[in-house]
Amino acid sequence: MSQYHSMPRFSLSATPLPNKVLISLFLAGTCAALAVAVYAFYQPTGLTTQGVVEFYLGNEGNPDAREIMVEKSRGELLEWIHIHSFSTLLLAFVLCHFIQLTRRGDRAKIVCYLSVFVAWAGMMAGPWLVRFHSPSFAGPLLAAGGVFIAATLWGAGVTLGEMWFGRTSRSAPVSDLEESREVEKVEPPR
Repeated sequence: MSQYHSMPRFSLSATPLPNKVLISLFLAGTCAALAVAVYAFYQPTGLTTQGVVEFYLGNEGNPDAREIMVEKSRGELLEWIHIHSFSTLLLAFVLCHFIQLTRRGDRAKIVCYLSVFVAWAGMMAGPWLVRFHSPSFAGPLLAAGGVFIAATLWGAGVTLGEMWFGRTSRSAPVSDLEESREVEKVEPPR
């Protein structure tokens, strides 16, 4: 993906159709996976601070609980963090590369990058903080998840919108740019 940064006048709207389809399918899959993740977290927590606290600290003392939950062990949390830390970080990295290819201003891009990575750090630290430090971290954990979701959806939307509906008049097609680079490489030095 990084090779596109060096191409003069590159734009997502001028990307060849197979690349557009591949990127679109990836972003659609990302959004679908995000929806499944939100639903999976909603089921035990209701996406409420009290639900988050009960999910990590257990609710054996609550006679009104619809499902009995036991407090998460150190091993369970480490396993969760191990699995999700790399996969969500990789997702964020790829998504931020797509955002980098858009025509958005540097300030908007940097705000999105920082939002995604700070939210990622909050989502990784949040369960540990709720379980071993204070239930008051449940709210920030939910907020971090919300920011991550919003930034991911914004990035996917900006990328797809520019790729499929952006103006192509200012940019040469990628294939033409690649051909001109091949010609430059073939010419002997003088």
